Amino acid sequence: MIYGLAFFQCFMVIVPVIVPFFASKGLSLAQIFYLQAVFATTIVLLEAPSGYFADIFGRRTALLIGSVIHGCGFFLLNFADDFFSLMLFEITLGVSTSLLSGADLALLYDTQKALDAEESDSEEST
Repeated sequence: MIYGLAFFQCFMVIVPVIVPFFASKGLSLAQIFYLQAVFATTIVLLEAPSGYFADIFGRRTALLIGSVIHGCGFFLLNFADDFFSLMLFEITLGVSTSLLSGADLALLYDTQKALDAEESDSEEST
């Protein structure tokens, strides 16, 4: 499941058309870059808290909530016509991306920890 989620999250179908799409909404190139900076800043600020959220509420819950928020973000894109509504779209996608990434990293950490424990148990029994 985690491989499928990672594949489709990184597939990023929207990336090649995002700049022309934003330009069709009347945004200048500077505004488009500003929106991308807001998206990246949201991810950076929420990366550690999203991992903490996944620790407290569970990896599966964080992945499900992140996926729902991701879908809601693209739903918002259907109604976004100005700079501020597109900024709301970018922030929503930033929150969902950080939740998915934080849960993903926490799950990988737990897997590595379990594998190390399993390896040390097998060495002790031999």
